[in-house]
Amino acid sequence: MLERIESQKKLTQTIHLTLTRECNIACTYCKPETDEPCRELSTSEWKEMVDQLTDEYGPSCIIVKGGEPLIREDFFDIISHIKSKGHIISLVTNGTMITDETMARKLENYVDHMEVSLDGVSPETTDCLKGEGVFDRIMTGVDLVRQTRVQLGLSFVILEENQHILWDNLEVFMKERVGEETAIRIDNRMSFPVDYSRESGDYFDFLRAADKLACHGRIGDTSSATALEIDPGGHLHTLSSSGQGTKAI
Repeated sequence: MLERIESQKKLTQTIHLTLTRECNIACTYCKPETDEPCRELSTSEWKEMVDQLTDEYGPSCIIVKGGEPLIREDFFDIISHIKSKGHIISLVTNGTMITDETMARKLENYVDHMEVSLDGVSPETTDCLKGEGVFDRIMTGVDLVRQTRVQLGLSFVILEENQHILWDNLEVFMKERVGEETAIRIDNRMSFPVDYSRESGDYFDFLRAADKLACHGRIGDTSSATALEIDPGGHLHTLSSSGQGTKAI
């Protein structure tokens, strides 16, 4: 029997389901929470968890993530069950497993929003963080998703190695290569300081005017609302709106 979900209706805005910690690429900044093997919920257990969440909160925005969630063989079985309960589904993926139109159209049947982790604007600025050839694989997935009805966003984790792209290249990349309708999320979860409040100019004007930038921390929503997160083993946590840390419940 899964853990009982305690009611947090007034606090919860979104529900995060971390289907797996496994991933098919190894980003330099992505460190596992533990080296110990973790038993992950089975297909039937995830479905039972979704049923409990639905009973407790009703139709919600459910963020499906990993690791890389598409790596699970039962991924579509799980998200089809989520969708059947009336939830909005937001998928967080590295995009490399979206390799053809068939896959993209299959995702379109269930996924409302998709966020793809990119981190750079070229092989030179991405592959050094994610692995050789990964930028081109991600962009194949991005181009395929852009042909569907799924609302697409790209995320960029700021590191000392890549922060210069925000000022020098990102605006041109978004306008000429991806399309200005694509959302952007800047993730300032790294430890070195980045003070956006002191920056100004066309780049930030471009993002703010288009209402594209959702940023952990200094720009964007800084409300104190929390979200509910379920890890691969079925343990429940609260997640702050800034994305900084979880607390077991």
